[in-house]
Amino acid sequence: MRLANFSVKNSLLINLLSVFIILVGFYCMCQMNREAFPSVSYDIVTVTTVYPGAPSEDVEKLVTIPLEKEIKGIVKLPLPDIDNKIVYLPLDICQGLFNAGDNLTSLALALHDTDDKAISKTVEKIRAMIPADQRVMEWREMNEVMVSQMEADNKGGMIMLGILYLVIAFGVFGTVLMLTSERRREFGVLVAIGMQKKKLASIMTLEMFLVGLIGILAGALVASIIILYGVEHPMVFKGETAKMFEDYGFEPKMVFWSIDTYYIWQMVIVGLMVLIAIGYPMRKIFGMKVVNALRA
Repeated sequence: MRLANFSVKNSLLINLLSVFIILVGFYCMCQMNREAFPSVSYDIVTVTTVYPGAPSEDVEKLVTIPLEKEIKGIVKLPLPDIDNKIVYLPLDICQGLFNAGDNLTSLALALHDTDDKAISKTVEKIRAMIPADQRVMEWREMNEVMVSQMEADNKGGMIMLGILYLVIAFGVFGTVLMLTSERRREFGVLVAIGMQKKKLASIMTLEMFLVGLIGILAGALVASIIILYGVEHPMVFKGETAKMFEDYGFEPKMVFWSIDTYYIWQMVIVGLMVLIAIGYPMRKIFGMKVVNALRA
C-alpha cells in the first residue's frame, strides 16, 4: 500500500518515469547491433565436385565437365545460410549426376489455398492415393526449426502484450484509486445528509463507466487515424535498414494492417479492465464509516 499511496500522491512523477523508461527502451532497441545475420560478400565462388567411389578421371568426365557446360550463373537468395548451400540444376542432369534414372526423391506441391485446414485435407487425400512406402509431409514437418522459431516469436509477442495489459491495468486502477481517495470526504458528506449508499454506488459506477468509455473511444479514434494514415502512407526505410530488408528479399517499407476484429478486441479487453476496477470504489462506499470519512 505504501507504493500505491506514493504513486497516487506523485502521479505526475510516476507518469514521467514511465514515459522515460519507454523512450530509453525504444532508443536502446534502435541502437542494438544487428550481428545475427552479417552481410558477407564473396568475390570468388568455388564449385567442388565429388563422386564417392569413382576415380578422378571419371569424376572429371562425368561430373566436372558437364557442370562447367551447364552452369549459367549465380543465384542470390535472401537467406545467407541457404544461399551458400543450394545449387540449382536441371532435372535430367541432376538425375544423371546421382544415377537415379527417371526416379524422384521428392516432389514439392504449391497450393492456391494455404489455409491450415485445406493443407491438412490435401495431405490426407494424397496419403490415400500413394503407396505405403512413400511419405507425405506438410511444411511444418519439413521445417521444424522454423516452426519452433515462429512459436517462440508468438510467445514473445504474447509476453509483450501481457506486459502492455499489465501497464494499462495499473494505469486504470491507479486512476480509480486516486479518484476514490480524493473524494472520500465528499462521499461521507453525501451519506451524512441522507443519500443511500446504494444510490451513491450506482452514481459512482455510472461516472466511472462514462469516464472509461470516453477514454476508450478517444484512444480508438486517435489509433484509427494513425492506422488509416499508415495504410495509405507506409513507412519507407532508408540507409542500412533498407539494405538489410533488400538483402532478405523484402521491400524496404512497413505497411500498416487495416482495422479488423483484433483491433476491436483490444477495446473490449480495456473495457473489462475498467469494469473490474469499478469494484474498488463500490467496496469502499459500502464499507465506508461516515465519521471517519468526514475526518478525511
